[in-house]
Amino acid sequence: MNIDDSAARFDSPAVALERRDDGTLLLRSPTPLAAHPHSVLVWLRYWAERRSEQAMLAQRDASGQWRTLAWGEALRAVRSLSGVLRRAGGSQASPLMILSENSIEQALVTWAAQYAGIPVAPVSPAYATAEGELKRLRSTVALTEPGIVFKWGCRRSR
Repeated sequence: MNIDDSAARFDSPAVALERRDDGTLLLRSPTPLAAHPHSVLVWLRYWAERRSEQAMLAQRDASGQWRTLAWGEALRAVRSLSGVLRRAGGSQASPLMILSENSIEQALVTWAAQYAGIPVAPVSPAYATAEGELKRLRSTVALTEPGIVFKWGCRRSR
């Protein structure tokens, strides 16, 4: 598989529509899925080997300055965090719940869990910051039964 092939990045927009008797609409792409890496971790390893020092993630810090993370740094962090998550009790039976806005930290923890084989349940931080009894968050916790919770940047939680 050649993951450098820019021609394979985009396809012409097309949708196949199936209408079912019960009113359900199924939308599918008529284009068969091409060969692709089985995980984003394949990309992470690939680019860490080839462009270790090149920025792969960037976000503004509190002062408005760009904070970046290079491919090589990301792979090292993912490997390290995966061990931390395992030692904290993460497993197939004990998933990781993430309450976080998009951030470098959220990406690294998500990929670390995937690296360690730990299921990830990303949850909207709005569920943890809403006023009231936090019913949606409580039901999400009851449904997913997380063994570990990663909370980043949420202002209110109980």
